[in-house]
Amino acid sequence: MATVKAKGIDVSYWQGKPADSAYRRYKAAGWDFLIARIGYGANGVRHEDLSFAYNRDKAKKYSIPLGVYYYSNARNAAEGKAEARYVLRLLQKQSLQLPVWIDMEDNATSGKAGKAALAAACRAFCETIEAEGYMAGVYASSSWFTTKIGNLKEIRRWVAQYNDKLLFNGSYDMWQYTSTAVVPGFSGVRDANRCYVEFEKQNFLIRPKVDLLVRSRSSLRSRKKGVIGQNGIYRIVKVNKKGTRGLVFGAGWVTITDKYVTRIETQNFRVETKGNLIVRASPLLSSVQTGKLKKGRRYRIVAVSQDGKRGQLQNGGWITMTDKYVNILP
Repeated sequence: MATVKAKGIDVSYWQGKPADSAYRRYKAAGWDFLIARIGYGANGVRHEDLSFAYNRDKAKKYSIPLGVYYYSNARNAAEGKAEARYVLRLLQKQSLQLPVWIDMEDNATSGKAGKAALAAACRAFCETIEAEGYMAGVYASSSWFTTKIGNLKEIRRWVAQYNDKLLFNGSYDMWQYTSTAVVPGFSGVRDANRCYVEFEKQNFLIRPKVDLLVRSRSSLRSRKKGVIGQNGIYRIVKVNKKGTRGLVFGAGWVTITDKYVTRIETQNFRVETKGNLIVRASPLLSSVQTGKLKKGRRYRIVAVSQDGKRGQLQNGGWITMTDKYVNILP
């Protein structure tokens, strides 16, 4: 079996809203990540998980890498795509460190679809999520992957099988190996998971040290597309085999060696405004305006949106922090 890179639990409304200290103790005990349910389908109607925002905020407070899952009712590609769009609306461009997973286990809906239709639903969900710069994958039991879901090609898999050994012949990134784990801080028993990949090396933010030449493909001989400026933050969504070139979300391929970029390990830095800026309630430009910032003032950013274009202020609210609007300070 592959080497375990990290371990974590998944959480949802059914586990309530644990005390703040639960997350602190969990992190201190050496557990590495959380996967929170963001929503679910019930009889074809989509709902937000009412504990999601709470779990997200606690994970952020204690620097616990976070992923999400959506309990699916999808039976075809159109429904899979619609569920993904619903999840994206709930995420509001806020950043994640682990994938967005479609949870395939509902026998009354998805379970009645044919293998090809169910595979198409999963692919449509994942492709829609990945088009917005997030990682994506499929959660299901080993039996569902084997007997109900058709060909997923290269899509990530999170396999559930409660056993001492995972008896699954396909590729997988994570294994949910028990539903009765006892973990520090959290009461009762929990689903526990082992992760076999380093997601932080597959999807991350960079800050260029110099202006970077952008190309159409990973090859240095491919067509030039333009330049991205060093006064900016950008998300890498794919890396070549050598780890030397990265695909910038919405732009193209750039060199990402230490000589040319700094990887953003902590989303905490200062910016100086170039003009008066609008403050909004979320990273979405369509969200409610909550205030304004004056030109030439310095502010601390404590979080960055998934696309790298918006930053959350220390005192709350989000601003645009592209080169046109702010200087990112050392």
